[in-house]
Amino acid sequence: MIVDPQSSNVCQMQYTALRAAFVTTLDSLLRYSLDPRGASARSNGFLACFPMLNGTAPQIQMECLFSTWNRLQQRPDEPLQLLDDLILYAAYESLAQLAAGKPSQPLRVVMNGPMAVSRDQDQWLYSKTRCLQLADSRAAGPHFLRELSEIEDPGPGYNPEFSANWPEQREEILNLVGRWVARKDVLLGTVGLLTDDEKDILRAFFEEHSGLVR
Repeated sequence: MIVDPQSSNVCQMQYTALRAAFVTTLDSLLRYSLDPRGASARSNGFLACFPMLNGTAPQIQMECLFSTWNRLQQRPDEPLQLLDDLILYAAYESLAQLAAGKPSQPLRVVMNGPMAVSRDQDQWLYSKTRCLQLADSRAAGPHFLRELSEIEDPGPGYNPEFSANWPEQREEILNLVGRWVARKDVLLGTVGLLTDDEKDILRAFFEEHSGLVR
């Protein structure tokens, strides 16, 4: 089978971006171990780039992240759901933030995952990420972002038809902030994305805080 190099590069960037989202959100998740009440009051993570989703519990963000990764691996030819597009957009944002500065420990963790990632053009990582963020996700579209902002903070000219025009998945997106308990099989979607050590960290965390999964 002939593999399109450009398509392969996009898949590699999706993988790298989703790892960046994982690293960004893991810190928020682990803070729960130190201060459960405080962590729940200031939850952030990779979805915080969307103000209306800022505060989504980190374990729910992890569930969404792994679900999108699993869908990309298992059904690569199927169109993505709107939530998957949103996840990819936010993941690219996490990677762009890490790539914008000098090489850091979080970025090294991102690059040292289970998949071999080309580092020949690390100096272009930020630019490549921003380009794909705009090209690889419907969430970058002006109508989508406008509707998010309109629903979050309706102005005097708010048009309720914006909400009515959303795809059916809009309720799933809007309900993310209110969820606290993740699915008990949340780790099943980590194959190929996380290292064994990272899986062990999550497994130990959820065993200690069993009330966060069901």
